[in-house]
Amino acid sequence: MRALVRGVAATFSAALASAHPDPPIDVLRARAQHRVYVAALAELGADLIELDADDRYPDCVFVEDTAVIIGHTALITNPGAPSRRGETEAVADALSSHLDIVRMEEPATLDGGDCLRLGDTFFVGRSA
Repeated sequence: MRALVRGVAATFSAALASAHPDPPIDVLRARAQHRVYVAALAELGADLIELDADDRYPDCVFVEDTAVIIGHTALITNPGAPSRRGETEAVADALSSHLDIVRMEEPATLDGGDCLRLGDTFFVGRSA
């Protein structure tokens, strides 16, 4: 079992949201919670691929949006929010030594976190 994780950016409080959270995001708390999450993955025996946070991308901790993995292939997505598209390069680089890489091209967009695989069927969320 392998897991890709990425740290919480110092800019995480500016992450995309449909409404401003109340109370506001506490970046230090989010980082502490993320450390517990990563430790749990390690305790379960996951081979961790850890990427540093990138403060240019407040949402970079959400690596599930940047790739959809099937078998030995990773589809590197083209996130719907233009501000997130720079997140994919570091993920592609990290995965390239483990998987074949296929890149989604514009105008197609996809956030991997909106995908669910059940057996041979994929369900993909649809939004504006």
